Amino acid sequence: MTPEMLRERPIRRLISETAGVYLQALDDKSIQYEIPAEMRQSLEQDIFIFSGFKTYHQLKEASELLRDSQGRVKSFNKFYQDVSAIRQKYNRNWLHAEYNFAVSSAQMASHWAEYQQDEEMANLQYRTALDDKVRPEHAALEGVTLPMSDPFWDTAFPPNGWNCRCHVIPVLKEDFPLSNSQRAQDAFDDMTQGKASIFRYNPGKEGVIFPPHHPYYGKRGYKHCLNPHLATSLGDNLECEILYSLKKGGDLEDRDAVREQLRAVLPKGGVEVKLCSGGPTRARLSYQNVKTITGKPHLYPAERNEALVLIASKSPNVELQYLGMSYDIKETKKRGHQQNDRWHYYRVKGLKHDSYLSVKERNGVCNLHAIQDSAHFDESKIMFPYKEEKAKN
Repeated sequence: MTPEMLRERPIRRLISETAGVYLQALDDKSIQYEIPAEMRQSLEQDIFIFSGFKTYHQLKEASELLRDSQGRVKSFNKFYQDVSAIRQKYNRNWLHAEYNFAVSSAQMASHWAEYQQDEEMANLQYRTALDDKVRPEHAALEGVTLPMSDPFWDTAFPPNGWNCRCHVIPVLKEDFPLSNSQRAQDAFDDMTQGKASIFRYNPGKEGVIFPPHHPYYGKRGYKHCLNPHLATSLGDNLECEILYSLKKGGDLEDRDAVREQLRAVLPKGGVEVKLCSGGPTRARLSYQNVKTITGKPHLYPAERNEALVLIASKSPNVELQYLGMSYDIKETKKRGHQQNDRWHYYRVKGLKHDSYLSVKERNGVCNLHAIQDSAHFDESKIMFPYKEEKAKN
C-alpha cells in the first residue's frame, strides 16, 4: 500500500463511502444552529482528508497481512479471516466512536459560530452532563466561566475526548463571576495528558471536525504540508505524500474525482440549492444531475466543476444572475398528452470565464441540468428574457 494508490478509483470509492458516513453528522437533528456555509465547506474538506488518511492506514494494515511471519503468502481463507478483524476494528468499533465524535464536533462548531454573535453580552461556561458517567477529570471543569476571547477556549472547547458529552453555553456576564483562567487551563492540561492531548483544539475556530493531531496524521500532523516552504524545510514525510495524493485525486480537472467527491456529499434524494431572484427560488441537485452536468462538453471543465462544487456546498462565493426562461413542448407516448417543460437560465459569475446554468422545471419540480461555456450556450434560445428593471417596477 502506497500513498499513490489513493488516486485509484476503487480506493477513491472507499474514501467517499467513508466520508459519506461522517458527512451525515453535519445534518444531524441535534444541531439546532445552522452551520455557516464557509465553515461547512471547511468541515467537509476536513472530513474528506480524515477519511483518506483512515482509508490509507486501514488498507496498509490489511496489505501487511498478506504474508505470514515466514514471508509466505497466506491462503485466501486465512487472509480473509485476518482482514475481517481489521474491518471490524476500523469500520464498526472505531467508526461508531468517530461518528459520534463528528456529531458532537459539528454541533460545537455551529455553537462557536452562534456564540460569536453575543460575545459582547455573554461569557462562555463549561458544562458537563452532571451524572455518574462523567469522568472525574472532565468534572473538574464544570462551571468554568471565561470570556469568549480567553485563550482557554482555543484548546478546551468540547468535545474533549471520545464519547465526551461536555458542552459550552453562553451566560450573561453579570450572572456568573469569572474563573481563574490559568487554573482552568492547568485542569484542562491535566485532563488531556498523553494520548488525550489530541483533543486540545477548537473545532469551530479551526474549522475542522477531527483532531488535527489524530494518530492517523502522524506525529507532526499534515498542516505543514499545506505550506510548500515549511514542507520543504521539514522534509517531505508520509503524511505529505498522502495529502498530495488525496488532493491530486480530487483535482477539478478530473471528472470522475469530482463525481466521487459530490457522491460523498450529496444525500440520496439530493439537496436543494438556492437560486437568485427572478426565476425559481430553489432547485434540486442529485447525484444523477451531477453525472449529467459533468458529462456535457465545456471549454473549461475545471471551472464548470468548480462552479458545481460551489453550488452543491451552498457556498456564498458563487453568484447567479437570472437571464430568463423558455418552453419545451413534447408529445408523450400517451396519445393526446403533451409534456410541458420550462427551462430557466442563469449566468454563473465569479469564475475566470462566465458559465451558464440551465435548470429544468417539470411539474413544478426544478432540477439542475447543465453548466455550459459561452461557446456551447446560445442565448437566443431564451424566449422570455428577464428584465430586472421592469420586474422592479
